[in-house]
Amino acid sequence: MYVQGDICKANKIILTVGNDYQMEVDKETAINHFLRKLQRIKAKINLTQNILASKIVERERLRKATAEKYIEESKKGEMNLPPKFKTG
Repeated sequence: MYVQGDICKANKIILTVGNDYQMEVDKETAINHFLRKLQRIKAKINLTQNILASKIVERERLRKATAEKYIEESKKGEMNLPPKFKTG
């Protein structure tokens, strides 16, 4: 969404949203519009950051679990080497 502000003769602001929609508003309404827009953007950023943080935590948990399993298998003497390295 593209928003552009222009000052008209009646000391109001014309908000152009996209190509088809224009709205004449006063200064306070325009400020409130952009403040609400910023709040929505901040909320989306926070949501995205939380999702990414949880994915990073999950990845680290899986990495640790894999390392622990490998160490456990190594202690048993059953190192999971690729087939071409196994002697038999």
